[in-house]
Amino acid sequence: MTSFKTELAKAMTAERTAGNMNLDILICTPDSRSERFKRCYDSLQATTRGITYNLIVRDNRGNKNFNHALEISKTLAVADGDVITLDDDVELTGAWLEAMLDAADNETGIVATTEYKTPELLWRRGWYCDSEGKPLRWNEYIAEPQCVPAVSSCCMLITKQTRHPGMNRYVAPYLGYKKYYFDPDMCLCCWRQGLQVKVIPERCIHCGQGAILESGVNVAPILNQDRALFKTRWLDSGIYDNMKREFTGVWPKGITNA
Repeated sequence: MTSFKTELAKAMTAERTAGNMNLDILICTPDSRSERFKRCYDSLQATTRGITYNLIVRDNRGNKNFNHALEISKTLAVADGDVITLDDDVELTGAWLEAMLDAADNETGIVATTEYKTPELLWRRGWYCDSEGKPLRWNEYIAEPQCVPAVSSCCMLITKQTRHPGMNRYVAPYLGYKKYYFDPDMCLCCWRQGLQVKVIPERCIHCGQGAILESGVNVAPILNQDRALFKTRWLDSGIYDNMKREFTGVWPKGITNA
C-alpha cells in the first residue's frame, strides 16, 4: 500500500510542475555572455520543459569580492517556495529537477544531485570531513535518495521547510565564510533544525573552478581561512562528532564510523 508520505510527495511535485507552487532557480555568474553560462542555461532549458519556475540570474560582472553565500541568502529572504542554486559551470542532464522535487518532502531541507566532472567521471555524492576539516567525498552507489551530512551548492534545492517561522526555522548560509564551506555549514545547520539533507542518483556535470581560474584570485588563503572557521564551528566544538553519533543509521555507515 502506498504510504501517505509518498502520496504527499507526489502531490507536492505535481503542484510544482503545474505551476501552482513557487520555485526559484538562481544562477550566479561573473559573465552571463560567456560560453560557460550559455551551456548551463541551455541545459537548464532543455531539461525543464513543462515545469514552471522563476529564473534569477545574478551577473556579478567579474567582481572579485563576490560572495555566493550572500547571494543565496538574499534570494532565500524573498522566496515564497523552494530555491535551486546553480553554478554557471554546471550542465544538467535527464530528469534531475523532477527527481529533486520528488525527494523534497516535508522532512527535507536540502536536496542535491550527484556531481560528475565529465559524463563518465563520478566526483561526489555526499560530503563529510576529517578531524581537520578536510573535505572527504562519499561516493557509494545509490539507487534512490540517500541522506548524507552535506552536499555541494553547485546544484542544490533548498526547500521552503528551511524557512518555517512557526517552527523557529530559518536555515541560510552563514556569512562568515568568504567563498568555501558555506554549503556544508548550511547542510549541518539543516540537520540540527530537524531537516534531512539528501543526494539523488540523478547527476549534474560540474566542471568546477572555471571562473576562479580566470579571475586570477589566489584561493589558498581564502580556503585556509574558511576551513579554519568551519573547524572552529563544527569540529573543535564537538558538535560534528555528536551529530555522527546522533545520526548513526541515517547517515551512511562509512561516514559515521570515520
